Amino acid sequence: MSVPLRRPSSQPPTSADVRPRLGLPLAFIAVAVGVTASLVVFVRVKSAQIEVGYRIHDLRQELVSLEQQHSALEVERTALLRPSRLAHLARTELGLVPADVSNSVSSTPQPSAGDHLAPQQEDVGDVVGAPL
Repeated sequence: MSVPLRRPSSQPPTSADVRPRLGLPLAFIAVAVGVTASLVVFVRVKSAQIEVGYRIHDLRQELVSLEQQHSALEVERTALLRPSRLAHLARTELGLVPADVSNSVSSTPQPSAGDHLAPQQEDVGDVVGAPL
């Protein structure tokens, strides 16, 4: 099918003669939307990475602080559990005195000649101050 050729006229073309070309502007808009969406995603990912970086930094600082507190508490615990300090507190605060070994009684039975064959269980119910 052949299209008849028109001779150029001296009059400007009317709106009926001009067809709008939507293909190029529509493609441009689609590309612009795609690029914009990509940039938005990129910015969101980068901001999330920065937030995670700050969180890691804060957690590392908190870890250092907690390790320092732990060390200080270990030093304090060692000082509080020092045997000389506990002995002093036992004498002054609780009124305890060292035991006189000459007046003490053993609560464990001494083995006799026939006891070495059958081991005996210790009766802890008769021991004064034994935990229940």
